[in-house]
Order: sequence, then C-alpha cells, then structure tokens
Amino acid sequence: MSIDHALNVFFGSALVIILIFAEGIRKHSGNHVQKKLFCTMLIITFAMLTFDFIISLLSENRIREIFHGNVVFLIIDCLPFLLAICVIITFRGMFKENTFIMAVFLALFSVSLFIDIMIGSIKLIWPFIAALLLYTYFFIIQSETKIDSLTGLENRYSFNEFTSMLSHNKTGESWIIVMIDIDRFKSINDNYGHLEGDKALRDVASVIKSSLRKSDFAVRYGGDEFVLAVKAEDGVDDLMTKIINELVVLNKRNKKPYYLEISYGFDIFTADGSRPIEEFLNHIDELMYKHKEERRRAGDIKK
Repeated sequence: MSIDHALNVFFGSALVIILIFAEGIRKHSGNHVQKKLFCTMLIITFAMLTFDFIISLLSENRIREIFHGNVVFLIIDCLPFLLAICVIITFRGMFKENTFIMAVFLALFSVSLFIDIMIGSIKLIWPFIAALLLYTYFFIIQSETKIDSLTGLENRYSFNEFTSMLSHNKTGESWIIVMIDIDRFKSINDNYGHLEGDKALRDVASVIKSSLRKSDFAVRYGGDEFVLAVKAEDGVDDLMTKIINELVVLNKRNKKPYYLEISYGFDIFTADGSRPIEEFLNHIDELMYKHKEERRRAGDIKK
C-alpha cells in the first residue's frame, strides 16, 4: 500500500471513529452497559486501525519481510475482518430490526473482503468498519428516543409507533391492552417529595419489567400511568396477578410509610380498522378509573 493511500484510509476512518466517540461521550446517556460496550469497541477499533496503519508504513521495511508468510502476520492481516464480524455479532439486535441494512452491510463486507484478498493491501475494510460503527451509533441514539429515562421502560413515543403499526397494517391481530395507574401517587409526591415519587415509579416499573413475558410490551405512558400490550392468546390474568403479588412482596421488603398498589383496566383491541386506537385507549382509561373507584369504595386502597 502506498503511503498516500495508507494516509487516506487511516485519517478518513480514524476521523469518523474519533467523532463518534466524542459525540457518544458527550450525548449518549441511556443504557450505561451498552454505552461502555460501544465505547470499548471504538477504542479497540482505533487501536487496531493505528496498528494496521503502522504495519502498512513498514511494508517495505525488513520487519515486513520477516513476518511475510508467517502465521503471526496472517493473523494481523485478518484482524480487521474479525473486528467487523465482532461488531455485527455484538450489536446483532439492531440488524434484526432492519434486514435490508443487514443485507447491505454483508454485501459491502463481502466485496471489501474479496477486493482486499484478491488485490491486497487496499484495506477497504476500514472504511466499511467506520460506516458500520456510524450506523450502530445512529441506531443507539434512535433507540434512546424510545426509552423513558426514569424507569428504563419504553415511552409513549414507542407505544404510539406500536399502535400506529397495528392501526395501519390491519393484520387482524388481537392484543389485550392494559392501562395501569398507581394508587394515591399524588399523595406520595405531596407527602414525601418528588424524589420519593420517582423512586416509587422506578419500583413499579421494575416489578412490571420483571413480570413480563418475551411477547409482552410495556411502556410508561405518562405520569404514573403504564400501558401493557399482551397478545390475546397469551391472556392477561396471570400477568396481572404476578405484578400485584410482586408489589405485595415489594411493600413488605421496603417497609415504606406508603403502599404501592395499582388499579387497571383492559380490553381486547383487534387490528382490523374497525375501531380507532384513540377511542379504544379512552375506553380502557375509563375502565381503569372505574376499577380504581370500585376498589376505593370497597376500602381496598390502603393509605
């Protein structure tokens, strides 16, 4: 590889990686495990790119001659391709949501691999890896807009996307939509402060999250309201019983001066275009408040 070509590949790819890293450190504040993993991947990529660049500059050097044909040098040449595969495997979840993008990246990967093997010393793999990391970063940022920062559940925007898809596709699928409201939440805020109110929201969200099955979908709808979407064939009775029982256990363990309890309403929504989703949500919201009022009259809501 000529020095000019090596410089173009190195500085072009390195600049993209550095900008992604800087922007990620400055803005990315969602899933901390994912952030740490992604930043570690960027650092490893930059280190490998720098190492590969140095090796390329030594292409006419005695060092290159010593390692040429050696297993060690073969491994060094294969490192960028192994790195690209690691990135795809590590963040495979995002590609499952967009099979077209996955097909494009696999095609680019195959072409760059073929050219680098057949021609040699072109190193098209590095711009490919930089583009792959850039797309991964865009996906992480986009996914963060769908997550409620306080509870870690998906947010109303994500739920609107879900219901919009149901309404427009008209697949005929049936879902049980559950509207959940925390009892006496205003009292918790008024008497113990908003920080304690936030803690209560996180506790309820944690119970909901731990109770979900793989096919269930849960969001923080707003304020102290949560929404669950459950496939009709799976039923909702066992799930709600589990959530209520887990809240009882939580109340005993926490020993707070208040009880975390919920009221809820639900019904079946069929995605056949027969009923506007907005009207249906108002309907289950009314069912939820009806359930809360019934529990209040029966004295089931503790202070």
